[in-house]
Formats: sequence, structure tokens, C-alpha cells
Amino acid sequence: MRALAQGCQEAPDLRFLIDEVAFADGSGKVVCDLIAVRWQPGGVHTVLAIELKSGRELTRLIAQVESSASFIERHRSGFAALAKASWNEPIRLAPRVERWIVWPTNAAGLMGDQDPHAEACAEKQIRLVTYSGSGSAFRLSAASPVR
Repeated sequence: MRALAQGCQEAPDLRFLIDEVAFADGSGKVVCDLIAVRWQPGGVHTVLAIELKSGRELTRLIAQVESSASFIERHRSGFAALAKASWNEPIRLAPRVERWIVWPTNAAGLMGDQDPHAEACAEKQIRLVTYSGSGSAFRLSAASPVR
């Protein structure tokens, strides 16, 4: 989780909450690959909706992460209850869910801010994290944090 957060001003405390969760939404089923929480001791915590993909299908990934994040935002109290039950601590969640896409480098091997899609994702307030490697040896590079 810490490797996913590289490039942040401080090393955030990211806590895994749940993975591969399917939500029933009015428009159909929404599946989120990974939900984590950026922990702020004594403060308001931020939920992260993270899509992990081995292919580069950006339009579909943006729709998925947007659907997942919107669902979590609409049901924030339920996710706060799940987090409280998971960690046995009271929790307050920020109203906005961070959106992250983790996907492979492009054919030219461009990573992080160099990925040609980094700027488009940032405009949509989606954090783009790229990876390269295989087996147990991966290298991650995050685009600049979304402001």
C-alpha cells in the first residue's frame, strides 16, 4: 500500500479495508477492486477506491472508479461502520472518496507523470499509478497527487 502512495508529500498510513466488492446500484452491478483508507490520527480519514488492472482500457477504468467512488460517497455511513468494525476504532470519513487507477506502463515504458494519460486523469481528479515488472518484482510510479 505504501508503494501506491509514493509521491505524496508525506508517507500516508494506508489501511486495507476490503477487496473485490460488488455493489448493487440502480444502473447495475458496480465492482471495486480495492477499498483502502488513508488514516489521519485523530482526524477525518479518506476512503480510496482503487482499480487494479493489467490492461490499458482507460475509458472503462475511469467509469469503474467513478461508479465505485460515487457509490461509496452515497453510502459513507455504511463504510464508516465497516471500517469501525474492522479496526475497532471510531472513524470519521471525508465526504469525497479518492479515485486511483493502477495499471501497466505503456509500450514506451513511460511511468507516473510521464504516462500520456496522467494529465487527463488528474483533470478528473483520478490518481494514476503505473507499474512495470512481473512475478514478485514490480516497480511502481505514481503521477503527481491530485489536488
